Amino acid sequence: SIAEYAADDTSSRIQIVTEEFNKTMRSIIDACCRLVEKGVVVVISDSSSTQTAIQADILTPMKIPLISAGATDPFLPSVKRNFLLRMSPSDTYQSRAIFDIIKFYEWEKISILASSDSYGLHGLLELQRLMAQEIGYSVKNVFFFRNLSGAIEALHGLKSALARIIVLNCVASRGKEVLEAARDIGLLSKGVVWIVTDAIAASPEFEHASDGVSVSPWDGLLGVRPAIDRGPAYDIFEKIYLQLDRNLDELTTYRLMTFETVAFVDSTLAGLEKKYSQVTSCSMPGGWKDGKAMLSALRNTDYTGITGRTNFTKAGQRGRVSYDVVNFAGGTFQRVGVWHNSSGLAMAGSVKFIGGGKSVPPASASNLIGQHLRLGILPEGPFSYLKADCEAMPAGVDCALIWLPGWLTI
Repeated sequence: SIAEYAADDTSSRIQIVTEEFNKTMRSIIDACCRLVEKGVVVVISDSSSTQTAIQADILTPMKIPLISAGATDPFLPSVKRNFLLRMSPSDTYQSRAIFDIIKFYEWEKISILASSDSYGLHGLLELQRLMAQEIGYSVKNVFFFRNLSGAIEALHGLKSALARIIVLNCVASRGKEVLEAARDIGLLSKGVVWIVTDAIAASPEFEHASDGVSVSPWDGLLGVRPAIDRGPAYDIFEKIYLQLDRNLDELTTYRLMTFETVAFVDSTLAGLEKKYSQVTSCSMPGGWKDGKAMLSALRNTDYTGITGRTNFTKAGQRGRVSYDVVNFAGGTFQRVGVWHNSSGLAMAGSVKFIGGGKSVPPASASNLIGQHLRLGILPEGPFSYLKADCEAMPAGVDCALIWLPGWLTI
């Protein structure tokens, strides 16, 4: 689709070459080197953070800029990956957006449920840090799961802990299964708040329940996802995309990020007057001699497109970061607010919580009605015994005798 879009856009000045790979490290390395052999000057990737890390480790020594459209791991950037730029914001910003939502509603205690992969483990570390340093706020429970059975076990733990504010961080397909399981055990009900991260909130696939039931059980979910500026640039993009007989429903937020990355590179190359050399081998010593100049040109490009304004910091991250705050209602996620890294949170719409209520649910259970409580008792021995009982004690057992007046023994 990206190649078709670029070919159909008559203003485009770039030629796109593609290389596919599987999930093995060897395949990723070979694909990178095949691109180098074809003389590419910039590599665009929509891979996961783990795969992007391998790509950056290959292309940085070659001094070929790599722009990631979807890698969000906070630990991805490093001094050894200084040719990596990221179109998508780091999960650090997502955590800050979620934290501001939590403070806005004054939810002092939350629980976290996340997958045990790098996305789940790293994605909410900043949220945990912010909750720990804010007086009066805390993370009550943290559960990680490897598979659905592990997630179900964690859900029962959350229910037993009377969790009321739950932040879910995992990929969309798994998130749908987790929420379906939560619904089955009564944890997707009135009084419980679920906040989902971008992988779920940005996925149209999530809007259709996998077991064929109505989407209404998801009504009331809160979430965040990178903001898309549907202005004039988006209108132009949409027109070209529809001419390709494509379906707009397939355009996820991160798929739009990939198209935006292509347009950004095109804008950068349009402003270059110098003709650059090419590197044609992964074994070329010293890498591409014009690589630093190309990286500098990309960093200095200030571009406004379908995701808003794009410019990069020296660390290779977007200078302007925006998230939409969304609420699931009417079969889809609808925007009810926006978060900017410069100005913080601004709620603009009415939120309907799970169960249909508009009043803000409390962070803790207000009563124990309907709860099954298990009482633990630690029995303590008496401080005195009757003489007959004391004499019957096994040898070696201390037995305190207290003389009692006769009238008290009646």
